[in-house]
Amino acid sequence: MEESRGSDKRCVLKQKGLEKLKKALASVFHEENPSDQKVADSYGVNRETVGKIRNGNAQTPVTRNSIEKLFSPLNLDLDQEDYQQLPLSSKNTRSQKSKAPNPFGDVGAVSDPVRFFGRQALLRQLFEEIEKGCNRSLVGESSAGKSSILKMICQLGAEKVNRPREKFIYLDMRRVLDGQSFFEELCHELQIASAPQIYREAKRRGGQYVLCLDEIDQLVDTTRFPVNHRDLLAGWSGGTDEPFTLVIASQRPLQDLFPDSPLRSSPLAGICPTLEVKPFDLVEVTEFITHRLQKTGVIFEPEQVNDLWKESGGLPGRLQQLAAELYRQQQE
Repeated sequence: MEESRGSDKRCVLKQKGLEKLKKALASVFHEENPSDQKVADSYGVNRETVGKIRNGNAQTPVTRNSIEKLFSPLNLDLDQEDYQQLPLSSKNTRSQKSKAPNPFGDVGAVSDPVRFFGRQALLRQLFEEIEKGCNRSLVGESSAGKSSILKMICQLGAEKVNRPREKFIYLDMRRVLDGQSFFEELCHELQIASAPQIYREAKRRGGQYVLCLDEIDQLVDTTRFPVNHRDLLAGWSGGTDEPFTLVIASQRPLQDLFPDSPLRSSPLAGICPTLEVKPFDLVEVTEFITHRLQKTGVIFEPEQVNDLWKESGGLPGRLQQLAAELYRQQQE
C-alpha cells in the first residue's frame, strides 16, 4: 500500500471502496453486516472510526491513515478510486490553520497556570497539607509533570493558602553546583546575608516558607552535598514550629535514594510522606488533547489519540512532543 503526503488528509470511502470493504468483512466474519464493535475488536481500530469508515459520509470523514489501518489486515489495497479526499472547509483552510500556533510542545516545567492541565486533585491535596505545615515528597518518572506541579505550588500558593508570594521558593537542584551553592541560592531567595543566619532569620519572620526542591535526586552525590545537609533540611522543616515546609520531587522514593545507613533511615524520608505522580490515563490524555486543540480547527482521530497515549506512556512531557509533531504533520 503506497504511502503519500496526504495520508493524514480527511477522506471518505466512495462506493467502490465501500463495496470492497463490505465484501471482505462478510468473507472474514461469515455474516453480511458484522457490527462495528466486532470489527474494531478484531483489528484494533477504534469502534467510532470503523463506523465513520463504513458510513462513507462526507459529514464524518476520517484520515487516510485510518482507512489504511483497517484495509491492511484485510489484505485490501486502497486504490485512488476507492476513496475521495475532501477539500478543506472554510473553517479549516490551510491559511486559517496556519494562524493558530502549535498548541503542544511545551519544553520543561509548565509555569503558566493557563497552560497547566490536570492534577487538580493532587494540587488540592498538596495545598491542604501545606496549610497544615506538612512536608511531602512527589515521586514519579521523568516527564511525569513533577516540576510543573512544584511550579504551580509557587504560582498559586499565595491564593490557595493565603500566604505572601515570597513565602514560596522553587529551586532546581540540577542547577546547584554543591551544598555551598545551595545555601547561597537560598540566601538570595530569602534576601538573607549569609547561610548561618537562614534558620534564625526565617524563624524570626514568622510563618513557614514553602521550599519546593526539584530533582532532589542530586543530593545522592555526597561529594557535592554532604549527608549532614539532609539532616539540616530535616531539622529546619521537622514540625509546625519550624520555619520551612518541604515539597520535594524525585524519580525514586526517598528511602531508596538515601539509605543513609543500616541503623537509621533517611531524615528526609522520615518527614516527607510520598505522593505518587502517575502518568495520565487514556481519559486524561483525551481531555488534554481536546482542550489544547480548541479553536485550532484541527481534530485528532480517537485512534490517533490512543496511539499518542500508548507511545508516550501517558507521560505529559513526552505526550507534548509527540502531539506537537502530529499537529505539524496535519498542517503540511
